[in-house]
Amino acid sequence: MKKSFWWLLGGTLAGALAVVEGCSTVSVNDSKDADPKGRLERETGTRWIVTMDPATDTPLIATAVTPIAPSPEASLEEAARAFLAKYEDLFKIKDTNANLAYLETVEIKGGSVVSFQQRGGGLPVDRHVLTVSFRADRSLTSITGVTYPLAAQAVASPAVTPDAARAAVEAELATRYPGFNPSWIALPPTPEQVLFPEGAGAKLAWALRVGISSPTVTTELSYRIDAQTGAVLEAYDAVPSIDRTGSGYDVIGIVPREFTVTEVGPGNYRLGQTPTADRAGIITIAYPSSTAIASTKLDEWDPRSIEQGGMGAAVSAQANVAEIEHWFRTRFDWKSFDNKGTQFQLFVHDTRATSGLGFWTTSSDIGVGIHFSDGDSHSGGKMKPLSTSIEFCTHEFMHGVIENRTPSVGLIYQGESGAVNEALADIFGMFAKAHLDPFGASPEKFADMTYNPGGIRNMAHPSNPEAQHNVIGGGDYVARDSYQNRFTGAADNGGVHINSGILSNAWYLMTYGGTHDRSQVVVSQPLGIEKSEDLWWDAMVKFVPRADIEAAAVNVMSLALERYGEGSSDLAAVVCAFVGIEYLTDEKARTDWGVVCGGPTCADGGADADAAATCTCVNRLKDITLCKTSPENGGPCTEFGTFTGLQSASCTGYMQVEETENRCDCRTADGTFLCQSGISISPQACADSDYDGKNGGPCSGTYLDLDADGMTTIKSGTGTLVSCQEIAIKQVWAPSGGVLQCTVPGCPEAGAPTDAAADQ
Repeated sequence: MKKSFWWLLGGTLAGALAVVEGCSTVSVNDSKDADPKGRLERETGTRWIVTMDPATDTPLIATAVTPIAPSPEASLEEAARAFLAKYEDLFKIKDTNANLAYLETVEIKGGSVVSFQQRGGGLPVDRHVLTVSFRADRSLTSITGVTYPLAAQAVASPAVTPDAARAAVEAELATRYPGFNPSWIALPPTPEQVLFPEGAGAKLAWALRVGISSPTVTTELSYRIDAQTGAVLEAYDAVPSIDRTGSGYDVIGIVPREFTVTEVGPGNYRLGQTPTADRAGIITIAYPSSTAIASTKLDEWDPRSIEQGGMGAAVSAQANVAEIEHWFRTRFDWKSFDNKGTQFQLFVHDTRATSGLGFWTTSSDIGVGIHFSDGDSHSGGKMKPLSTSIEFCTHEFMHGVIENRTPSVGLIYQGESGAVNEALADIFGMFAKAHLDPFGASPEKFADMTYNPGGIRNMAHPSNPEAQHNVIGGGDYVARDSYQNRFTGAADNGGVHINSGILSNAWYLMTYGGTHDRSQVVVSQPLGIEKSEDLWWDAMVKFVPRADIEAAAVNVMSLALERYGEGSSDLAAVVCAFVGIEYLTDEKARTDWGVVCGGPTCADGGADADAAATCTCVNRLKDITLCKTSPENGGPCTEFGTFTGLQSASCTGYMQVEETENRCDCRTADGTFLCQSGISISPQACADSDYDGKNGGPCSGTYLDLDADGMTTIKSGTGTLVSCQEIAIKQVWAPSGGVLQCTVPGCPEAGAPTDAAADQ
C-alpha cells in the first residue's frame, strides 16, 4: 500500500469550531518547523500543506494556505523557475533551466498553471511533469509533481538497439495475442530514449507506442524496454475502453433527432458535419468502411433490419457527439478533443473488439475518434449500442480531451493513473448528461438508458451489485468505493475500471451530497453542478501523467482551498467527500484542511431526530420542486412535500415539460401503410391511421396481404412513424431526478445554532 507523509508547516490557527451542516470547518493549533520545510514557511510567510512521496523524498504536492506574494519576474515561467530554484533543498531540482523543459501555460478560472517536463542528462524523465499554479494576480498557490533527483545517473550508451527493442515488443505481443502476426502492426514503431523512473532514480529505456489491427483485435499498446538489458519494463493496452464481454448486434428503436449532415451532390448526403469556426468536423462511418455513411434521403440513414441489429446506432452517434462537442465549446471554450478544432470520426458497427463495446483512439492507421460496437440485446443480452448514451459518448470523447488537457501525454492508462483517467471520463459524462439529457436522467447511474437495469456504473454506490456490468469477473474484480479497499492486482490494466469508482464516488458526494455507503460520512452542503464542473475542469490541468488517486484528491482539495478559502462550506464539501471515500482521515481533514466531517445530524434526519424528516425533491439543474407521483390526467401536483429521507440524498419525481403532439403515418420497411384499426392498403382507406408520436418512432398495426392460398388476409406488422405533422404543444409530467431538502420536527431551522455549535 502506498504511504504518504504529511507536514503541516508551522503557523498558528485559533478560533472556535464553525459547524457546517454534515461537514464542519475548524481552526487548529499546529507548529512544525523542520528544515527545509520550515524555511519555506518562514520565508513565504504562510502555512503550507505538503504531501511527500516516500520513494523520491520530494513533494507530491505543496499547497500554500494563503497564496504567496506576486513574483516580479517577467513571466510566470520565470517566476516558477525562480521559486523552484530558491527551494532546491525541498524540490531537489538542480539547475532548473537544464532540467525543466517548459511545456505550456494554461489559463484556468482565476489563474494559470505552468507545466514543465523534467529532464536529466539531456533526456526526458518519462511522462513526468511538474506544474506550478498561480492566481490571476501572479501570486503562487501550489506545486504538483514529484521529482527524480538521481534520474540523470542512468544516462549512458544503450546496449539494446532500436531493432532489438522492436523485437522485444513483438515477442511480448506474441504472448499477449495467440496467433499474432507481425503484419498486424500497421507501422513500425519508432523507439525514443527516455529515463524510466525507478525509486529516486531511473533506468535508461526505449519508449514505443504500437498500433495493431487484425480481423479479431484493434488497439494501441505502450511499451518501455530496458535499453541495457532488453527486458520489458512496462506494457499495457493504451486504448481506454469499457470492458464487457459482448457480441452480435443490437435491436433498438430509431430515436428521431435533428443533426447536421453534408450534401455532397444533388440528392446525395453523408452522415457528418463539416468543420466551421463554431464546430469540429465529425464524420460517422460504418466499420470497416473508410467513408462516411451515405444516403439519398435526408431522413433515412444506415438502414438495418431488426435481424441485422444496430438499428439507429449511427444516428445516435452523430447526433450525440455533435451535441457534446458543442457543449464543450460553449461551457469550457474547448474546441474538439484537442482544443484545435480537429476533425475526427465515429466508427459504428465495429465488431472486432471482443472485450470492449467502445474505445477512443488517436492512431491515424486505426482511425482518430470513437469506435462503437452494436451491443448484444438482439441476441438476448441487455446491452444496446453505447452510442445511444450521452454519458458514454462523452466518456469516450473525454479520453481525447484528457490526452490534450492534462500536461504532456495525458494520464497513463494503467494502474491508478488509469483509474483517474476513467473516473474523469465518467465524471464529465455525467456532467454532460445533466445538461443534455436532464429529464428522467439519473444523476448517479452511468449509461442507464443503454443497460437496463442499473446502468453500467453507479456513481453514488459504485459497489452496488446492480451496477457491476463493467467488471471483468466476480470475486475480487468488483468496482470499489473506498481508497482503503482499492484493487492492487494486475487485472483490468491494474484496476482502471475497478478503482475508478473511488474517485467518481468522491465527485458524486461533493457535487450532489449524500452518505457514503461504507464510511457513513455525510456531505450535506454540496457544491452543485456548476461549481463542481469548474473545479474538476481546472484541477485536470494539475493531473500529471502518473497522477494516482492520492495525487488527484490532493490536487482537487488544493484547488478548492485556493478557490473557496479556508473555513468555507464549499471546501468542507470537497474535503469531506475524500474523507467519505476513506482516502483522508478525520484527523487529517481537521489538522491539514481545517475541516470536521461526521455522520447524519439532526437536520439530516439522523439518530437525533424526534421524527422522520419530511422533504421536498428539488431538481438542481432546473431549480424545480418535483412532484412525488405523476398527477392523473395532467392535473396539478398535490405531493410536493411528501418525500422522506436524508438531507441531500438523491430522489426521483416528476416535473412538467412541454411536449409536441404530432399525427403521423405508420409504414413498414418496404413502405406498406399500417392501420390502427380497420384494414386497407392505403392510409386514406384506413378506418384510423392517425398515429400520435414523433417522426422515426416505432409503431405497429395491421394491413392486407395474401396467404399461401392466394386469399386476402389480415396481418399484423411493425414499422416506423413518418410524415409527422405538429398539431399541438401540451404540458406533460415527465420523470426527473433531484436531491432532498428536508426538515425534522423538533430540530432548529437551517442557520439556527445547534447544540454542537453551542458546546464549542
